Amino acid sequence: MFEMLVPERMRKVMILGPKGVLERVVKELYRLKAAHMIEHTDALKCESALQGIDIGTPIGRAEELSEVLVAVRSIISALGVKGAKELFNGFKAAGVKNFAELKRAITGLHRELQEVLNEKRQQEEELRRLSTKHSQLLLLKNLSLSCTVFTDYKSLKYFVGHLKNAKLLRHELLAITDKFDLHCAKAKPKDVVALFIYKEKAHEAHELMLKHEFAEVPINEVIGLHGVPAEELRKVEKSVSSSEGKIASNAAHLERLQKKWHDFLLISEQLLASELEKAEAPLLFGVSKSFFVVSCWVPERSVLSLEKHLTAAAAEKIYVHSEAPTHEDKVPVKLKNPKLAKPFELLVNLYALPKYSEIDPTLFMFFTFPLFFG
Repeated sequence: MFEMLVPERMRKVMILGPKGVLERVVKELYRLKAAHMIEHTDALKCESALQGIDIGTPIGRAEELSEVLVAVRSIISALGVKGAKELFNGFKAAGVKNFAELKRAITGLHRELQEVLNEKRQQEEELRRLSTKHSQLLLLKNLSLSCTVFTDYKSLKYFVGHLKNAKLLRHELLAITDKFDLHCAKAKPKDVVALFIYKEKAHEAHELMLKHEFAEVPINEVIGLHGVPAEELRKVEKSVSSSEGKIASNAAHLERLQKKWHDFLLISEQLLASELEKAEAPLLFGVSKSFFVVSCWVPERSVLSLEKHLTAAAAEKIYVHSEAPTHEDKVPVKLKNPKLAKPFELLVNLYALPKYSEIDPTLFMFFTFPLFFG
């Protein structure tokens, strides 16, 4: 009965073997899913005999796995892929034979996605430019000015923008010079104006315009055009329609990719993350020139089964030793409760897991929680 009131009893297991069987041991440990690894640096604090052994290095193609996993997560983010798929049957679950085939599929998809995204970004940038051009042409159309008047002059300078009172400005400009050309159109909240004036008087004119709350409007998209604003506006509107069509086409392409590759991407991410974790597992091991050592926590009831499977996987070339935890050990906590009480472990996790030496309150929650809130 007492065993039902405490977390799963654990034992500290040390596995020692030649480096030749390291990869087989790693694969078997991850297949069994029964061990909580202890980092070699932490194990050193408890095992003085392990001094002088270095940390292991990743096995297999860890770097390549990492690169492909980053690509998969980038694609998932770009396509907005969401949800979950259960991973089973290794690479076959993703519809490929091996990692090389999976990498080719991911590389091809990533290349196609980048082409679509680049095209979409270009069209969106073009649409923003066309929108600016449209507003500038509309301004000139209101002023009844041709695009050709906006060019570089040797002796003239021009200002285009919004101003509080164009009529009053004209009167005050005459006090400076009568050699200017002011075009204006009524608008709210401010008038639209275009002033052409000789450069020697441009500074004074600009200062005067600022007193009338002048806000200059850039017309960089208009410079170099030769048609009248109405004609150029029709061209811009046609280009806007074309860009919007291409953006819609790109969006539809992305949606098709999302639907086609949805399950593949979710499964591939899990698969690659799992394979990468296995490949990087030796970073938790202690390794010398000829042998490796790994320490882990294993549920007491699983120790014999773990030893049996690991020994078989390593062709009986490893040594497995287990011992009970001491008071100084930081033992991981795994709750163990009857099937009916299992759902109440969630409530315990919301607060804090009990320490290894403490009572597991799940059974008490099982009886008391429904009485209070049921």
